[in-house]
Amino acid sequence: MENQGTMIQLSLWESIAGLLCLSPVFIAGLAVTCIILYMILRRKSGGAYLRTMIFSVLLYYYLCIVFCNIVGTPSLSQLLRTASYGEPLFAPNINLVPFADGISMGYILNVICFIPLGFLAPLISTTYEKAGKCFLLGFGVSLGIEISQMFTPYRATDIDDLVANVLGVMAGWLILRLLMKSRMIRRLAGKEQDCNGCWYLPVITTGIAFLAAFIS
Repeated sequence: MENQGTMIQLSLWESIAGLLCLSPVFIAGLAVTCIILYMILRRKSGGAYLRTMIFSVLLYYYLCIVFCNIVGTPSLSQLLRTASYGEPLFAPNINLVPFADGISMGYILNVICFIPLGFLAPLISTTYEKAGKCFLLGFGVSLGIEISQMFTPYRATDIDDLVANVLGVMAGWLILRLLMKSRMIRRLAGKEQDCNGCWYLPVITTGIAFLAAFIS
């Protein structure tokens, strides 16, 4: 029994490591992200520059894991393999009826999965401190994921996933707002020096992560 328990633990850790490790394509995408951010932020003061870079790298890493290992956006290799089998590349499976199967554990996990996006975006750009702007970012990313899944065999474009993802983003935004009531957290985040405007920084980071997932 002890050996079996050890094997289960090792298998669990191997699965987690496989989930969290990035391929060379994603590492190359990270390098591109850092170069672009450097070009944009090089005139910022040291503290603001460093914080924005760190939060942007965390957002990139998180999105790579989500796109590649969780939501399963299509990759070039998958599309080529599908084409080689003679199957259609565009095979939409669309559900536009909300909560047709109720609220499942998968729905709750989708909400939890997108909390970091709503948490990190306002830390990268003060534009997303506004709930409406953060909502639009979450909706845009979620809609892009659902549209891309029309090109992924055995995946469904589901209105429930779209709603759950956006709820997760707004939950992350709310959690950050609550934490920012603490002076210590505000000082750690350094909001008084962060990138004002620069709404495009999370968008650029998201785009590079999505592209890396596609060509991986």
